[in-house]
Order: sequence, then structure tokens, then C-alpha cells
Amino acid sequence: MKRIAVRRISLLLGVLALGSTADASTRPQQALTIALEPGAAVQRLTNVYRCRLDRNGASLDEIGALQAMLPSGPFRVEYINTDDIHLAIVPVNGRTHVMTEVISADGGKYTVDAVTWWTRGNEARFTSEMGQTRAAMICTTQP
Repeated sequence: MKRIAVRRISLLLGVLALGSTADASTRPQQALTIALEPGAAVQRLTNVYRCRLDRNGASLDEIGALQAMLPSGPFRVEYINTDDIHLAIVPVNGRTHVMTEVISADGGKYTVDAVTWWTRGNEARFTSEMGQTRAAMICTTQP
């Protein structure tokens, strides 16, 4: 039997919001390990975002639900890329969501469950398919 060396990337998952009231040592954390092909290069990038609402005719209930999904202040999103794997780690509803990139005509579109994080340049658009909302959170990178 032939043994193949496999390189791994590990992520420590916790809440990625800046200025969180919980101390880092008290937050629940879990590890996620992804096996990679030998020699795979891993690129990691972290951006800090602040968001505003794009109402787009949505009702007040829809808007409130969408706004509550992302942190109200600045927060971090980490991007992890290899040749074959493209991930965005986004804090949603106080939990860390590992989103995978899906096909898009423009920019990087990441999704998990019913939420989408779509990046273009220094902006990201966060949407939810829960309900029939047309609203979106428009997030801009911060220095």
C-alpha cells in the first residue's frame, strides 16, 4: 500500500467580531482540519468590514432580521484559498460560518445554508434567502 503525504490546514473557529464583550478564553472554539494535496500553497487574507443596510424596498421586519445576522460594529472575515479550495469565514448570528466559493459572473461569491457573502473589490454584499427579503447588508473594508 502506497502512503501519500497530505498537508493540512487547520482553522480555529470562534467569534470573529472585533471588540466582543466575551473574553477569547471563554468563547467556545472548535478546530476544523482540511486535508490538502502535497505541495498545495495556502493563501490567507483577513479583512475588517463595517456594514450598512441597502433596504431595497424590504419591510421593517425583514430589515431587522437581516441586520441582526451580522455584528453591528467592525468585524473580521478571513479568506483561505488554495488551488482548489476557496473559503470565507464570516461571523453570522454570533457563530462562525465557513462558506465555500460558488460560481459567479463577477467577484467572489461564498455561500452556506441560506446566506451569501459576495465580494467585489473592497466591498461585500451579505444577503439571506430566509423569507422573501430584497434587503442586503453592504460591507466595506476598513483600514
